[in-house]
Amino acid sequence: MEQRLSILYPMGVEETSFRGMSPISWHDLGMDAVCEEIASKEEERAVLRRVMTNLSPDPRVSLFRAAVFEDILRYPSFRTKILELLKQVNNLQDYMSTKRNIDKSDGIWTLTRRLKEVNDYILCVEALEQCLSEVELHSEGLLNLQNAVHRIQTDCAFAELKKDIAGLYLETKKVKSVTLGVNLNDNYEAESMGIVSLNDKPFTKANVLSSFAQKMGKQDVIQQGSDWNGNLSYHMASDEPNPNAGMIQKTMLLFGAAANPLVGLGIGLAHIRNKSTEENVLEHLESVANRMLTTTVRELKTVLAKHATVSIYHITGLIPEFLYYILWANYLEKRMGEGYAFCRAEAMEPSATQSMMAENLYNLKLAVVAKTPPEHIVGNDLSFDQEHNAYLLTGANRGGKTTITQAVGQMFVLAQGGIYVPGTAFRFQPVDGIYTHFPADEDKTLDFGRLGEECSRFRELFGSCTKESLLLLNETFSTTSFEEGYFIAFDAVRAILQKGIRTIYNTHMHKLAREINQLNKTDSPSKAASLIVRADGGNRSYKVEVAPAEGVSYAVDIARKYGVTFEQLMNG
Repeated sequence: MEQRLSILYPMGVEETSFRGMSPISWHDLGMDAVCEEIASKEEERAVLRRVMTNLSPDPRVSLFRAAVFEDILRYPSFRTKILELLKQVNNLQDYMSTKRNIDKSDGIWTLTRRLKEVNDYILCVEALEQCLSEVELHSEGLLNLQNAVHRIQTDCAFAELKKDIAGLYLETKKVKSVTLGVNLNDNYEAESMGIVSLNDKPFTKANVLSSFAQKMGKQDVIQQGSDWNGNLSYHMASDEPNPNAGMIQKTMLLFGAAANPLVGLGIGLAHIRNKSTEENVLEHLESVANRMLTTTVRELKTVLAKHATVSIYHITGLIPEFLYYILWANYLEKRMGEGYAFCRAEAMEPSATQSMMAENLYNLKLAVVAKTPPEHIVGNDLSFDQEHNAYLLTGANRGGKTTITQAVGQMFVLAQGGIYVPGTAFRFQPVDGIYTHFPADEDKTLDFGRLGEECSRFRELFGSCTKESLLLLNETFSTTSFEEGYFIAFDAVRAILQKGIRTIYNTHMHKLAREINQLNKTDSPSKAASLIVRADGGNRSYKVEVAPAEGVSYAVDIARKYGVTFEQLMNG
């Protein structure tokens, strides 16, 4: 089976090996809000979501995509030309079959649509080859594509296809309009209809159809006889008298002319209101057109049957892939120009030592959504290794715990999608899935209660995780009493360490973080570490560091926020 062209998937990597990230985790990481800023249309956001929520632990995928993205980011003019190309061949995107056989029953409309698809394919291949030849490429993905497109264009079969299609396409484009004839009975109801002529010019307000409709509104200009210019014949939709009168009557209703057939005959198909009726009418008209264009239909079938094996999907499949990279490149180019730090991520092979190293990482929402000036963004350094595989993150309320938890997840989503990440350096082993456990909405906790819902959801997530996964917990098991929550959380962390899952557990249970030594006494292959958001003289620093939990900072902060410290209460 021929490998389809792709700039997202390297040769030898099956798309089926990717694991999807849930919409809940996508939302928990804030990626839905980020994509709303990057793409204005829902179909564009769907492209971003579809690519970035499918994760592979194979570092070849991340490296392959990162190189393609860097090539596309490097050449703004290339992006502009590719976008123009995508607009020109947009109709091809809906053509998802790898092969179209020509059936004996296919009529003129079907055949001409197929002809246009093949002609658009020819134009697409030629334009793509030109775009790729105008820039110096470095990525395996785009170089492979350049070679493949060049092979297609220089293949003798393509040259033959181009020659066969060219003349036929110009010939079929000559038909710009159809003139219909409608017979009326004594009650001015449509009785039969057919094609008067196929024309090489479209109807306009100034042409004969408009003039005819205007004149028919006057009683003294009804034409004698039915000959038009003396040389046009009337082609019945059927040889039988009064064929399918009900269908014809519906047709007249479509044209807004059944009630008064002398008015509105020039309205055209713009006022069609019934799709099924439209299809019936077109079938009858196509049958007549086939008889009027017998030679053209025969030539179309011959040429298209000859090239029936032409596969268009391997080109159209590139459209959303290019769009994915271009949307990100256009957006990040602006942010980088404003001074925000972004860097290319470097995927690593699996190792027993370090599995992530980030320098000056920050939450993408700060730049994209919150529009925080780059000089006000606080970057953090963080790493995952055997001694720091699960972090218990504590600190003051509104000190940035959730922000840093989201940021770590975002780094993997972006890096595995090949996109530059926020920070100055990022080396990582790709994950096979990202799982989040953030506070649930109230309506999701009615059946189990809050604690029951948390436990049920955590068990499901834990069962899905492997040692190659990333697990992000945000105030998990905090909806019950402290002692109950602590007991459940302690066992949960023990299980996480035993399974070796890379984890950040953002929690207000400082006692859990202080029990790091107890948690690490087990024979688990990985260890936990206490990570705190450092407070600088009571001010939020948004800096994290590996250090023992500071204890009561969270409770004191909550008390001050709601005015229930002793001093606040006594001073009113």
